[in-house]
Amino acid sequence: MPTGVVWLVGRVSAIDEEEGGSKSITITPDGAANGRGDFREGGEVLVNGVPLRVQVVTSEGFKAVVDADLRERTNLGELRVGGEVNVGRACEGKAAQGNIDFTAPLVSVSSDPTRLTFSLAPSSPPLPTHLTLDGHLLPITLSPSTFSISLPPSPPSALHSKRPGDLINVSLPSSSLSPPSASSSPQPNPDPTLDPESYQLTLLLLTGERRDWSFPATYTPTTSGGSPVAGESARALTVGRVKEVVAGEWPAEWNELSPPPEARSLRLLHMGQLLQDGTALSATRIKPGERTIVHLSVKNWVGAEEDDLKAAREGTHGVGAGGGCCGCVIA
Repeated sequence: MPTGVVWLVGRVSAIDEEEGGSKSITITPDGAANGRGDFREGGEVLVNGVPLRVQVVTSEGFKAVVDADLRERTNLGELRVGGEVNVGRACEGKAAQGNIDFTAPLVSVSSDPTRLTFSLAPSSPPLPTHLTLDGHLLPITLSPSTFSISLPPSPPSALHSKRPGDLINVSLPSSSLSPPSASSSPQPNPDPTLDPESYQLTLLLLTGERRDWSFPATYTPTTSGGSPVAGESARALTVGRVKEVVAGEWPAEWNELSPPPEARSLRLLHMGQLLQDGTALSATRIKPGERTIVHLSVKNWVGAEEDDLKAAREGTHGVGAGGGCCGCVIA
């Protein structure tokens, strides 16, 4: 069975802030993994299928920088200290070179832990019989809204540690990619009942539950009492604002799936892209006046302890802190 170019599993031992929104990650191979001597400064290595340039090599592993664009487009933006990653050699070929076409959330792990099922966004391209997932080339079983894989017993893979809600990097074989033509790309039909100036979002949980929300294209910041903040003018609607509204209007029927979350623990995924809080909706592929499906999940706030440590180092612990970790995952 083809398994791509992954040759060992590594563990993230440190994450440090860099300039321009980048982060450096330090990765240590697990146990007595082979290949430690293959790292070289200035060389290229694949982490979860994404090519990175090795900056520093140590006796325990290597350090590489993940720029802001890669953090937004791939699951490298989700890495946490202690998390596992697939590490591979960079070589010829699209799949090996780590061109990530989209990310897909893990929906479920069957009673057989080697069977994983992933959700497909409505806009996902037609899929071939094999996909490269976090660096592993694997055959898939396709259904209308999901695809599933069976993990082979070897080589080791960080996919075994994934949980529902986690994102997976997906690469298509180069032969399956072709520029879409006007005739092959259906255009959405405007709905005359929708406000052309508002964003109409259908938020879809991994369980299949969904709810419609309507958001004006701009909003005015308010105080905790609901009064407009003095001197503030209208702002463009951002992803962070959408999360605030959703957290504040959490449907009662969803409480059995997850308690009302904090806005910071929500993740919004559209067309394979994880939407960042500071991004205006006008800068995404979401268009006003059209009903758009966006995947919604509640992140297990595994980074809370890391954030607390960072805040303590900076002397800001407890300043403006929220209610702590929500500790939940929609599955």
